Amino acid sequence: MLLLSLGMKVKLVFSGEEAIKLIENESFDIILTDINLTGINGYQIAIYIHETLKLNIPIVAITAEDHINNEFAIHFKNIIHKPFEKKQLQIVLGEIFI
Repeated sequence: MLLLSLGMKVKLVFSGEEAIKLIENESFDIILTDINLTGINGYQIAIYIHETLKLNIPIVAITAEDHINNEFAIHFKNIIHKPFEKKQLQIVLGEIFI
């Protein structure tokens, strides 16, 4: 997995609902989410983290979409468009953790 190869510890979930449960019970340095998750999507996760839980966790969105909803994009530290290269992710993560 790409994140593991960058030396990061990873928790992987397959739905927005799973992500919310995990975020409510554990602490994270960063969240990477696909915008188009089934059920609770990436936009909704970001809003929940920042507005409901009041957590200041940087969130990076990953998407194959060309159009990003600007109203919700403010909740993302960065947006990476698929397909992307490992170097792209390294740059985004480097900007967040510097």
